[in-house]
Amino acid sequence: MGSVIRFSVLMVWSGVVAFGFLAAGCGRKALPPGERTPTEISMSEELSEDMAITMERQASYGGGAAFRLLIDADGTVSWQGVKNVAKPGWHQWRIAPDRIQGIRAEFQDVKFPELAEEFTEPAPVGRPNTIISYYENGETLTTHRDHGDPFAPMRMKVLEDTILDLSGAVDYL
Repeated sequence: MGSVIRFSVLMVWSGVVAFGFLAAGCGRKALPPGERTPTEISMSEELSEDMAITMERQASYGGGAAFRLLIDADGTVSWQGVKNVAKPGWHQWRIAPDRIQGIRAEFQDVKFPELAEEFTEPAPVGRPNTIISYYENGETLTTHRDHGDPFAPMRMKVLEDTILDLSGAVDYL
């Protein structure tokens, strides 16, 4: 009985941490979807000091990888391996500015504001889902990719792969 209670407390704590980590955008204010349009967030050439990218992959019943990733403008990458990953737990490292610029360029190449406007619903429970958010200048855009959605454009997968590769997180999967 005691191990069930400890597990339940750990799960609740993990959910609170994850919610604070991703939904709050590390202190950045996220606007409700109805209060912004895709064109309100401009990914300028200059890197804003408050820029952050989050990516969360939620596990499926089939046993896929589950993790959370945060990339800050200063190049700090924070990883939390949750389930079925090579490196579980919290890890942190830094990446070079050119890698951050490469990730930002991919957001522009895939037309992320359009994706964030169209793909707003999470996947049904039990199917893998990836949530990507881009924060800059006090504004937020978020997109959900249901891995089982045949209509999701390939550019969403390309963006995920680029984030994992250039951030170095691919080695933690």
